[in-house]
Amino acid sequence: MARLLLDHGYKDVRPLLGGFDAWVERGYPVEPHRTLAAQAMVAANPGGPG
Repeated sequence: MARLLLDHGYKDVRPLLGGFDAWVERGYPVEPHRTLAAQAMVAANPGGPG
């Protein structure tokens, strides 16, 4: 993953021993993955429902 981020232009990237699972197990914050359809819905209605 670190290599992929570096290849896409990110500069301050370090590999994490244990990967994403280790990050989650340590209780660090994560954001849910949004599908392209969900991103389009948010962009179309940024204020949300009601």
